[in-house]
Order: sequence, then C-alpha cells, then structure tokens
Amino acid sequence: MSWARVTERLLRSAEIPALELYGTWTNRPPLAEPQHGSFLLTRLPDRQWFLEQPIGTTRLVGDAERQAAVVDGDVRIHTDEAGWMREPAGMVAAPTSWFSKNEDIQVQELPGHERIAGRRCSRLLVNYSRHSTRKMMLWLDDEWPLVLAARSVDQQSRDDARFELTITELRPARDSHLLRCTRIAADTLRQGLSLTV
Repeated sequence: MSWARVTERLLRSAEIPALELYGTWTNRPPLAEPQHGSFLLTRLPDRQWFLEQPIGTTRLVGDAERQAAVVDGDVRIHTDEAGWMREPAGMVAAPTSWFSKNEDIQVQELPGHERIAGRRCSRLLVNYSRHSTRKMMLWLDDEWPLVLAARSVDQQSRDDARFELTITELRPARDSHLLRCTRIAADTLRQGLSLTV
C-alpha cells in the first residue's frame, strides 16, 4: 500500500484522549557521536501536543497546522508540521510529517501484532523509495493514530539502528498536569505569534 493510504488510515482512527506519553529516542549519525534523549509528550484536550524534552523543559507546542518551538529561550512559529519534523517525538505527534506524500513511498503491513507500552500495535515497514535502501519500521497503535515505536532498517547489517524511538509508558493525563501544560502552551503560542506580527 502507499503512504497516502496510511495517512488516510491515521485520519480515520479514533480521537486521541488526553494522554501522557513518556519515551526515549536515539539517533546514530554515520560520522558523529550518537545522540539520545527522553521526552514527555502530552495530548491536550484541544488536539494540541505539548512536548517536554528533556522532561520538565518546554520544547514544542501546537497541532499539525501551527507549532511554537522554544530554542535557546526564543520562541519560533512553524507551520505545516515543520516543527514536528525537527523533533524525534514528532514521529508520534505528527507521523505524516516525517514522510513525503509522494506515491513512491510504499508500506508493507507485517503479520501479527506486538504490544508497546501496554497497547496493541500493528507493524508497518515503510520503504522511502523504490530507488533507496532506506526503510523504517513503525509500530502503529491499533485504536489511536499514534506511532508508539520506530526503528530504522538498513540493507547493510549494522549492530544498531540509526534511529530508534520507543514510548515506554502511556497513561491518562493527570488534571494538574493538563492544567499546567495548557497554560504554558497558550503562553508560548501567544509569545510566538506576537513576535511574528
């Protein structure tokens, strides 16, 4: 199937409730030291996401149309999911931003299911292009439009994947946490928009 079909499937999935998703990521560039981190991604009631990376530090807030990123104390506004493309946690919050809508991208659904953070997931193998050896394995939640794990797959044998992301814990959002995140998100977006006027 094509990536466009996967995007349609994500859009048809059930609405995501207010959640807290704790995760880790690792990126291993071929010519640089590995990078890794942990994050807390909170789904807010108004369909926005709130990213803390590292946990306790506001990194990005917003939805698919508009995001406010906090970089070195400055707030920058992004549109069209551009902010999510720069963050490993964007694979969870906006998976469609990570892959082009190009019909050349093919997806294979693998048989069987696996559980990630206690959730039942289907496994998808994404081929970036027929002319590329780059692939990504995604673990897609069977109920909600969430990627709960991702791992790059290379044709060449490697000891470790170039990129890995895993949601390690997923739970309903606490009221006090939601209130704090909603307030900070509104302030951050307001600050970013005031700078772009």
